[in-house]
Amino acid sequence: MKPLVSIIVPACENPKQFPLTLLDVDKKLSEADYSYEILVVGDDSAPGTADTVNRFGHLIKDLKFIDGKGGRNMGGAVRKGMLAAKGSYRLFIRAGGIPVIGKFEETLSCFKDGFQVITDSDDFSFGCFTEEAALRIFGIARINGRGFMKEALALAQLFGFRVKKMKIGTGTHFASGIHPAILWDAIRIRYWLRRGAYATLEKPVL
Repeated sequence: MKPLVSIIVPACENPKQFPLTLLDVDKKLSEADYSYEILVVGDDSAPGTADTVNRFGHLIKDLKFIDGKGGRNMGGAVRKGMLAAKGSYRLFIRAGGIPVIGKFEETLSCFKDGFQVITDSDDFSFGCFTEEAALRIFGIARINGRGFMKEALALAQLFGFRVKKMKIGTGTHFASGIHPAILWDAIRIRYWLRRGAYATLEKPVL
């Protein structure tokens, strides 16, 4: 059965914390009346992730491991998860971002109001996309590093998706201010948009 929501947890950051995140996410979602899947995306920076997921498999239903080997950083992990997910709505959270799950009903109401992309207003520590938005945006996204959500929002605007920014205290912080890497990503995104590079991109740059 197709799940209503896919929860994507990249293991590239806080690899020691994500097992607790998995248990907390499953506990909160098990109280809901909709179907879900939890996807953990491992990469080269988090060896042993698959073994950890296998150990928790008997405790958490519909827990899956996505091999992100060869990928780099949060942006690459989120992209792999978004494209591998099966849910009608696809939410990525960082390890520790449990308050987002607690307010997912509020997020669903935003989708019913016609929004296709929902993120927090400050830190980009979570993002939720409809299936269509996830496939179109992450199918051509290029950014692997800190600026990946800036790119996702730029592509959402390019495609005409409606974006909602919510204020949710996640307890985690994704540096989204004036970090040099983010500034460089922003320059690259603007350049690609002006050159029409996204329109001709055949596959994501890894």
